[in-house]
Amino acid sequence: MDYKKAGVDILGSTRVKQEIARLAATTYNKNVLGGIGHFGAMYDLGKGEVLVTSVDGVGTKLGIAQKMGDCQVIGADLVNHGVNDISCLGAAPLFFLDYLGQEKLNQRETLQIIQGMVSACQEARIPLIGGESAQLPDVYLKGKAEAVGFIAGIVSKEKIIDGSKIKAGDKIIGLPSLGLHTNGYSLVRKIFSDSEKFNWLPNHFWHLRVDELGESLGQALLKPHKSYLKSLSLLFSKPVDIHGIAHITGGGIAGNVVRILPDGCQARIRLGTWPALPIFQYIQKEGGLSDEEMYRVFNMGIGMVLIVSRETSGMVSHFLWNSLQPRYTIGEVIKGKKGVKIETH
Repeated sequence: MDYKKAGVDILGSTRVKQEIARLAATTYNKNVLGGIGHFGAMYDLGKGEVLVTSVDGVGTKLGIAQKMGDCQVIGADLVNHGVNDISCLGAAPLFFLDYLGQEKLNQRETLQIIQGMVSACQEARIPLIGGESAQLPDVYLKGKAEAVGFIAGIVSKEKIIDGSKIKAGDKIIGLPSLGLHTNGYSLVRKIFSDSEKFNWLPNHFWHLRVDELGESLGQALLKPHKSYLKSLSLLFSKPVDIHGIAHITGGGIAGNVVRILPDGCQARIRLGTWPALPIFQYIQKEGGLSDEEMYRVFNMGIGMVLIVSRETSGMVSHFLWNSLQPRYTIGEVIKGKKGVKIETH
């Protein structure tokens, strides 16, 4: 089993994104900074301020939330995902908007999702200023839905964190995830829906307690997408050198850290430097997935990566500890061909 067999073509998506970037570059982009590829899109507002935006969805995690009868986590995930994306560039969030498409209106699910957004917006201290709801019976299958979030933030031009300062000797610090966050769910659904171990109880196995997890499979998979805003905002106000931040989403650790590396820098990530989450071990066992596929698809327990100067790495760890944010030194940057190498400890 792999992600492509589950219906998601990562390599194909990468090629399409490259073409999209080429086409987008032909539009009027006088005020655009950095082009496409960062975790947020940057628009120069003038007077030293830059608007940073991001858009993303929760994918097929929504389908599991529907099966479990609780979609509130979906709304929170949308906000937190967006907040993390723009935080990678040093931006503070300003406001949030949403899109919810359904086969037909499900009032209970809709209000649960909105309540989740509201709670997360309150935590981030930003308003939910608008959105769009659509009922599209000819687009979505019966009972199916899609949720997407849009966020905008702001950062001073001189405080943008874009990875350009990353250099050999920098330390790599990982902030743990709570679970899958919002990526890899198509593969997970395929594994468990096709498994002979579970298919005798279609659509109900999500509720079954799994001893290895200490809870039901559905509960383990619906762990929220964590917001790192509080800890990162604290760091942004301190005299530390943060050279790059990567939000670990689709593509795993390697696929996201490489996005912020400059040429001539290689990130070395050492396995065993952070605790493994049981949910990933369980997915790998049940799906018969290779280590390579696991690290290509899932965050594997690391939700955010900070690349910081060797000189201030101790201070970064200290401030994170004081903010009650667990952190692990998981690697370092060396000179070499641009890329990420994951190696045993």
